[in-house]
Amino acid sequence: TVMKDRPRDSVFLATKVPPVLKQSRDSSTQKTKGTSFLQKFEVSLKRLGVRYVDLLYLHNIKSGEAALSETYLELLKKLKKEGKTRFIGTSTHVKEPEVIRATADSKVYDVILTAYNFRQPHLKEVEKAIAYAAKAGLGVIAMKTQAGVYWDRERQNPINMKAALKWALKNENIHTSIPGFTTFDQLKLDMSVMEDLALTHQEKADLKMDKSLAMSGLYCAQCQKCLGQCTE
Repeated sequence: TVMKDRPRDSVFLATKVPPVLKQSRDSSTQKTKGTSFLQKFEVSLKRLGVRYVDLLYLHNIKSGEAALSETYLELLKKLKKEGKTRFIGTSTHVKEPEVIRATADSKVYDVILTAYNFRQPHLKEVEKAIAYAAKAGLGVIAMKTQAGVYWDRERQNPINMKAALKWALKNENIHTSIPGFTTFDQLKLDMSVMEDLALTHQEKADLKMDKSLAMSGLYCAQCQKCLGQCTE
């Protein structure tokens, strides 16, 4: 397992479990949804080799209504009370402002994990919602900070990774981020950002922020507008 021979308090562990998508107010359906969620969470604990995680997300929430589901709110509160997770939160890639605000308004969640980067088409609305959540006392974690990694679909023109991460972390309402890495060089690059968050003149130029919204690339805002014409 991941945690074999490691002190449990040596790392901060988070895991994400998606809700059951079928919508129904029938009590038996709600019970089934809760059971399915619990089963997936138990599988996660088993794979990690731990009795609890530090943070459990209700994953990939796509509406404010879903964030406020009584079924999952009660279930998450129960897991927290039982000590199987220290904190609870939501994660979202779609309708971020709506989900962020609902998460804050619930008065139940501790954390919101949201897509946030310099290429988001609705960036101003996202930032207002993030500020709202931070003021409400939630921890705000940014993901998708690297905005697709490349400017072009051919993957010949990479985005300045250090600049993109700096840009996200400069927002005082973003408390941390979860950029991925697959090599030690990438890990070192991520860590080096914390030495100085100030964007250099070259880094600002590299981000092309005045042009970014008009450029194509690999970043998907998950607006789902392309689904109607997709043959797959």
